[in-house]
Amino acid sequence: MRAWRVAVVGTLLLLPNTASAQVRGIVRDDHGQPLEGAVVDLWVGPLRVGRVVTTVSGRFDFPGLNGAGRLVVRRVGSRPEQRDVVGGGPELTIQLASSPPTLEPLTVDGGCGRGESAAARKVWERAAQWYRGLPDSLWLSAEFKMTLERVARDEVGRPVIDSNGFGWGGFNGMARRMGESVVTRGGYPAPDPERDHVITDGLTHAEVQHFVSPGFGSRVRFQEVEPGRIRFCAKQTKSPWISGELVVTEDGSLLLAWWRYGAAREIPATGGVATFAAPSPARDLPLLPTSFLIWQERPSGRAAQNSFQYREWAVTKEQPHWP
Repeated sequence: MRAWRVAVVGTLLLLPNTASAQVRGIVRDDHGQPLEGAVVDLWVGPLRVGRVVTTVSGRFDFPGLNGAGRLVVRRVGSRPEQRDVVGGGPELTIQLASSPPTLEPLTVDGGCGRGESAAARKVWERAAQWYRGLPDSLWLSAEFKMTLERVARDEVGRPVIDSNGFGWGGFNGMARRMGESVVTRGGYPAPDPERDHVITDGLTHAEVQHFVSPGFGSRVRFQEVEPGRIRFCAKQTKSPWISGELVVTEDGSLLLAWWRYGAAREIPATGGVATFAAPSPARDLPLLPTSFLIWQERPSGRAAQNSFQYREWAVTKEQPHWP
């Protein structure tokens, strides 16, 4: 059975074959510890020529750069950093300061006013065009590892993913379509990370593809926060909803998302965060997460979070036999 595969810890866009000089380094947190799952983009002028996701040791490596470029480093739960680089220079150390994702408190109106920014919607539409939907006939599989833990509220979004090894799982396009129908019927009930499937009951963690679906675009309105960052808010609040923010890269693809669940009745504070792999230049791949978590606050003030880290994705025409 033939399949295409994407290794999300490796370079997802090919660099020009013009030089053998490397750009390499390590990303650390504000305590000096290596950061796994940081998204590192390499830009040359107005073009992004490569993207990698740091390994468990925090390392990244671009195989070749002819002249000067710029690194943009982002990770959920950390402040982004930029660094000018030159091919063949010394190994870099990039430190990301902690900055847990926060949203303004959600109110019964879904967290924002009634209006929508036409410019913000165009940003989302441009991002959504990077990705294809998953046909019912295809299977999308992921090699991932998962950690279920309780953390201090101000540590949400910075999981320590070391509780188990990598395994495979996935779903087909029909499951994605059924998931859309669940949202249409009942909205977005807040999931319990210690009990439920994420986003909506019965769906897999890979359903973050929803953020570039027509159904999602029809249920929310968009407002611009700053260039490359847009907020989405619920159009209606009769059913449970989600409100949050999307971060879009300079070439228009989706990089980060974080969101909160809301309902007309009081519910525990619940939210999610995700980072995404670089899309295919041919725009023929679905939206693929590199990391993802759901959290929910507990009465003790701590938060339960279920987090996922991805190493590889595969699409097949037949149901795979996962190792």
